[in-house]
Amino acid sequence: MKDTVDPHYLRGFNNAYLLAQHKPKLLDCFLTTTTENEYLKGMRDGKYTYEQELKQNRTQGRLQQLNQQHSQGNRDQDHEQ
Repeated sequence: MKDTVDPHYLRGFNNAYLLAQHKPKLLDCFLTTTTENEYLKGMRDGKYTYEQELKQNRTQGRLQQLNQQHSQGNRDQDHEQ
């Protein structure tokens, strides 16, 4: 059985993902509405997904930076000995 995604939900998700990247304040204005429909559900999920991916990318970048600093520190200690 194949699951299908409501096209309104998908359009809202994709539009919100792009707005979260480029116009987050505008997206927040759209999401203040109390109306509930598939498009707005998709928008909320698109914003959430973008924010989670952004956090994950920042965390990975920070881990790489720390690993490089740690590796550099080990090389410096080897040169001192």
